[in-house]
Amino acid sequence: MSKMAEIGLLLQELEEHMKCHDWYYMYSDDHKVWLSGCQSVDAMSAKMNELKELGFEVQVDELWESHCSWGLVVRREELR
Repeated sequence: MSKMAEIGLLLQELEEHMKCHDWYYMYSDDHKVWLSGCQSVDAMSAKMNELKELGFEVQVDELWESHCSWGLVVRREELR
């Protein structure tokens, strides 16, 4: 697989992760839900950082803006 194909796959995986992520996990009273959300954020953060290191910061930011709930924009700074 070519490097560009791998990067395209990483971007698709990140987008799918963002679509499936529970953006309101931190409001749950269920510790399992909260923990799962924290783990999801950690995994998403790792994918975002990997892509940014490869020079795809603009694409990552666009995905973030299109999938992250408006009220969680501050959280984005914590992911950097």
